Order: sequence, then structure tokens, then C-alpha cells
Amino acid sequence: MGMSAPIWDKGFPPGYGNTSISYLLRCEEFGRAKRGDLSAARSVATKCVKLDSLLTLRRLYPDAVLLPVQRENALPVALAQAVGLPVCYDVYRSDAVQRKKLPAMERFLHRPVFCGSIKQGVSYIIIDDVVTQGGTVTALRDFVVTRGGKVVAVAALAFAGGSVIAPAEETLSRAALHISPAFWEKLGVYGITAQPAGLTDMQLKYLLSFRSSESIENKLEESAAKLSAAYKS
Repeated sequence: MGMSAPIWDKGFPPGYGNTSISYLLRCEEFGRAKRGDLSAARSVATKCVKLDSLLTLRRLYPDAVLLPVQRENALPVALAQAVGLPVCYDVYRSDAVQRKKLPAMERFLHRPVFCGSIKQGVSYIIIDDVVTQGGTVTALRDFVVTRGGKVVAVAALAFAGGSVIAPAEETLSRAALHISPAFWEKLGVYGITAQPAGLTDMQLKYLLSFRSSESIENKLEESAAKLSAAYKS
């Protein structure tokens, strides 16, 4: 499943959200937007964006380039266009697995694959429609920084756990107490960073929802086997 991912930089900037997931899902055009209808996506974005959030991005990062997560879903592109900064359309998700359809642990393990060109030294703002565990954002960030770009912010229509990307100190402290070192050793085998600071806050909170390290490890191995079968099919 690839090499272990680099850890998050200390002080990675917070995300910029706009609305709740529940409101987003109630938008009439949401389904069409997810299936690639850009006109519907623009309508959803118009209903969901907060002007203050857009103005903050323009003010804080006037020289940044917006990098929407591109696949079939048209919502990231629509949000990027609403922000009003330059948009990069050269990067796409290229993996065959539909990540958001996977169960939670399999989604945790699966790292999206991207292709395209990144300009060295350019500051990028990653744009997605919904950030849940943050795995897609993490993978795209790694794609950018390993090619010489910078990621200065993340923006989305909605965040599942608040606009927090990097792990909070409280979450890291809980992980140190409740997740055994043996788990992190196993995690590295599957191409995921083998230390708590390498995960997003929501990824760590997902792991902390298990009753014990043993139960996490069992679920990890079971899900890794299923995901491996999906890659081969």
C-alpha cells in the first residue's frame, strides 16, 4: 500500500468551513453536483458559502492558488470558483477505489492517488466539498509538498469535526494513553504514518472510538484484507 506518509507540519493552518453537513445534504441539487453537474454544484455553493470565509481566504492568502479535489464530484471546483482566487485544474484523483463508499476503517487505510503537475514554491489552498476523517486532504497535501509546493490552508463546504485538520494536543495525549505502540508499528506496514502526529485530528478520534488497542488492531487487519481484495478486483 505504499510508503509511510510524512507527518503534518507543526502549526498546519486550520481549515475554513462554510456550513453544516446536514444543511449541505438537504440542498436539492446536491446529488446532481456530486455526479458532476457543475451548474448544480454552483447553485449548492451559492447557498452554502459564507462570505466572511471567502473574504478571509482572499485577505490572508492573496497569492495562493486554489487546488480543488477533482474527480466526478463538481462541488470542490464550484467552491474554488466562488472563492475568487486563481484555480489549478491540472491535478486529479486517479485511484480506482471510491473512497467515500468504503467503511470507516477501510477509508482510513486507503490513501487516494493523485496525478498532475505542481509548481515549486507556489502556495496552494486545498478545496474539498466535505472533510470527514481528512484522509483525502492529507494525501493531496503530501502530493503537493513532495513536489515542491506549499499548502497554506484547507477550505471545504463542510467539516465533520469542526475546521481542525492537524491533531489537537488533547487528542494526541489521549492517543498516547489509549493506543499501544504495537498498533503504530502495524499501521506503518500499511503505508500510513506510524505515529499519532502523522494523522488528522478526526482520524485519531476515530481510532479512539474503539474500546481497546486490540480491537483496533483486529479491525485494522480485517479491513486491510478487504481493501487488498478490492484493489485486485
